Amino acid sequence: MNYLEKLQVVNNYQQEQSFLDKKSECCVITCSGMSFNLGKILNTNNTVKKVLKYSQKEIIGQNITKLMPLFLAEVHDEYMRKFADNFELEIPEKKVFAKNKEGYLIYMILKIKILPFIEEGIQIIGLMQEGVENTKVKFSLFLYNTKSVLHDDV
Repeated sequence: MNYLEKLQVVNNYQQEQSFLDKKSECCVITCSGMSFNLGKILNTNNTVKKVLKYSQKEIIGQNITKLMPLFLAEVHDEYMRKFADNFELEIPEKKVFAKNKEGYLIYMILKIKILPFIEEGIQIIGLMQEGVENTKVKFSLFLYNTKSVLHDDV
C-alpha cells in the first residue's frame, strides 16, 4: 500500500469517527493488530460504558475476547491472526453477540477496519452498534480446523 492509499484510509477513518461521535449508540474499540499483543484493547469511546457496562479503565489493556461469549473467545485469537496475516483493510459488516459486564449477550452489528500506523503499528478498529430487536439473525461459528462454516438460526 503506497503513501496516498494509507492517507486515504486514515482520512476515511477520521470522517467515520466524526460521524460516529455524533451517534451516541455506537461503540468504538481500538485493539492492537501487532502479533506480540494481538487483540489487546488500546482505547474505547464512552459508549462502551453505556452499552456494555464496562468503564474504559476496566477494559483498556484487556484482550478483546473479554467482550465475547466463551465459545467465540476460545477461537477468536486464531481468527485475528489469520485476519492480520491476510491484511485486509476492512471486513464486511457482521452480526455478532457481545458479552456485557453482567454476562448478558447483546446482539450487535460490527464493522472492522485495519489501520496501519508508522509509530503505533497496526491497529484494528471495531465499530459496534446495537442491532434491531426481533430481527432473525444468522449465527456463524467458524471451525478453523476443517475450514467450514456452520450456520444455525438463532
